[in-house]
Amino acid sequence: MTSRVTLGTGVLVAPLHAPMHLARALTTLDVLSGGRAALGLGVGWMKDEFDIMDREFGNRGKRTDELLEVLDLLFTEARPRYAGRYYRFDEVGFEPKPVSRPRPPFLVGGESEASLRRAVLRGDGWFGSSAPVEQIAVCLRRIGELRVELGRTEQPFETTAITPFGQGFDAGLIDAYAALGIDRLVVTPWRRPAEAVDAVAEFAEQAGLTAV
Repeated sequence: MTSRVTLGTGVLVAPLHAPMHLARALTTLDVLSGGRAALGLGVGWMKDEFDIMDREFGNRGKRTDELLEVLDLLFTEARPRYAGRYYRFDEVGFEPKPVSRPRPPFLVGGESEASLRRAVLRGDGWFGSSAPVEQIAVCLRRIGELRVELGRTEQPFETTAITPFGQGFDAGLIDAYAALGIDRLVVTPWRRPAEAVDAVAEFAEQAGLTAV
């Protein structure tokens, strides 16, 4: 039904997932969509979620760093193996590989210093929140500084922000994000799931968008 729409998560709580299962799910989505998949991920913030899953909350950042390393190996190496603190496996086959090359993009969420650094070092982009434009601007400035500090200015990097929940089309707001250099906006112009289809259609009409 579509030829350009990207499918992805925004954002998935990475340390609650097993790397192998996550890699297989993302690869399946990538292959079936012809290379139009992206992994939006973060470390999570709600301790209750970790308690339910019987996962430690305090090491979620370090486990996410290892998980990203594992995914990268599974997607790019012919016979990957890994020996880390939290994940470990002997040489294994992982086929098929994603259609996307070298792999589907990792869009790392979060606004803490550690999250922004993770996005620059291990990601292909940053997945921002529905914070006010002024707060998004602060994050983008810091990302720019980190890309220089860490020698990543030559690497492709895209930025995403989310408009406030229930926010309809607002040309001024969109222009404000564009002025910051945001590459993609995720919009949720509905307040209840049952209203989503009609709200999306209304947003598209007001924005002058056509189906893709």
